[in-house]
Amino acid sequence: SFEWAMNPDGDTSTVDDMPDVINNSWGQAGAADTSFCQNWSTQIFNVVEAAGIAITFSAGNDGPGAATLKHPQFVNTNPVNIFSIGAVNGGISGYPIADFSSRGASLCGGTGPLLYKPEVVAPGVNVRSAYGKTGYGLLSGTSMSCPHVSGAVLLLKEAFPQLGGDSLLWALYQSATDLGLPGEDNTFGNGMISLPAAYAYLASHHTPAPPGGGPYDL
Repeated sequence: SFEWAMNPDGDTSTVDDMPDVINNSWGQAGAADTSFCQNWSTQIFNVVEAAGIAITFSAGNDGPGAATLKHPQFVNTNPVNIFSIGAVNGGISGYPIADFSSRGASLCGGTGPLLYKPEVVAPGVNVRSAYGKTGYGLLSGTSMSCPHVSGAVLLLKEAFPQLGGDSLLWALYQSATDLGLPGEDNTFGNGMISLPAAYAYLASHHTPAPPGGGPYDL
C-alpha cells in the first residue's frame, strides 16, 4: 500500500501524483513484539519519510494503561517517525485526555523525545464524522484525532510547499500547547496541536508562499 502511495501512476519520473500526507488508522494486534522497531515495515516508513511524505498514525484506543501503543505506533526512528496522535476531549475546558487514548512509553526504548509517546494530541471525543454511506455522526477515538493533524499538515504544506512532511510534523510537534505534566509526557506527548503556532514557527525559519488563489485554495 505504501509503495503504491509513493508512485500511484506507476511512472517513477513523476512526483506530482504523490500525496503530501498519509493518514493511518490501523495497528497490529498483540504487537508487543519489539522486532518491529527495526524490521522491514519500519524501513518502509523511513523510505516514505525520505520521499517527503508525512505519516500520521492514530495512537490507538487501548488506554488508559501505560505502554499501550501497538505497532507501528510505538516505532521511534526519530521524534516524528512514527508520528502518533492521542485523543483529548475538545469540548471540555483544559482538554482532558480521553480514557481510551493509548499511552507511551515507546516499546522501542531510547531516551528523551524518542521514548515519549504519543507525539501530540488532538480532539477525538464526540467529533462529527462521516457515518455510513451518506450520514454523519458523533464518533470518538484516536481515528478522529489523527485526521486533525493530517489536515493541519496539508494547510502548512500549502503555505510552505518547499518543505517535506517531516519538517511540517516537526513544526506541529515543537509548537504544541503543553497539557498535563509540564513538558513532554506519555499521556499528551508534547501537547495539543496549534496550527497558528506551527505556522509562526515555520515562518520564523522560512518564507511563506503567497496565497495561490483559485477555486481550491485553502
